[in-house]
Amino acid sequence: MTIMTQEQVNRQLNQNFLRIVEDMGIIEKDLNKVEVETEISEYEKNFDSEMTWEDEVDIELDNILSEYNPVEALDMEAEEPK
Repeated sequence: MTIMTQEQVNRQLNQNFLRIVEDMGIIEKDLNKVEVETEISEYEKNFDSEMTWEDEVDIELDNILSEYNPVEALDMEAEEPK
């Protein structure tokens, strides 16, 4: 009978688990065979590495203001009970 430390037991369990999931095709041992698909957001497509944080804040503010409707805001203000 062999006495193993907890670390040795965990290592053996991990190795056995990895062998099982590799055999089942759940994970790929050879990472050169792995294909990864990525999607690029519109933000990333238009990203300019020369942009400063001020530029990004300006863009975000423009986005917020483009959705702002002052007439709607005034209507909501007028409807609020006083």
